[in-house]
Amino acid sequence: MEQVRTLHAPPGDWEVELTAGSMAAIDACLDNVLDPGTTLLVEQFTFTAALDALRSSRANLATVRCDAEGLVPEALEARCAELRARNVRPRALFTIPKGQNPTGSVLRRERYEAVYAIACMYDFLIIEVRRNVGVGPEACVASTSTRAAFARAAPN
Repeated sequence: MEQVRTLHAPPGDWEVELTAGSMAAIDACLDNVLDPGTTLLVEQFTFTAALDALRSSRANLATVRCDAEGLVPEALEARCAELRARNVRPRALFTIPKGQNPTGSVLRRERYEAVYAIACMYDFLIIEVRRNVGVGPEACVASTSTRAAFARAAPN
């Protein structure tokens, strides 16, 4: 828990849930965040197994353009504005900012901060999957309010 506090500095009250693997963590996040018909923002290219889980949640997937450096914040903001114009509110963004699968891109800090600012502006959660060296896969739900919940797969 100290590592979560140190590495991520989650705001307010938070808790940790250990899972049997990254897909179990992703499933737990989706089960707690999405209802059928909910709109979920997702990177243009993403982890195939996660995409299967996202589709099985029966969420409406709204893709966001990526480039060689990962998720493009301007594309995210444009997609959010387009959805808002149609009275659609995305519930969350599913992203792999570090070691993106399948592209391998790593989101620069400036882009990461821009994505977070957009999440705050449009009031959606960030479901983030990342691989920390020596720690193992981690899926994280970061709330734009005062709570954040993290789910991490135990290292091998």
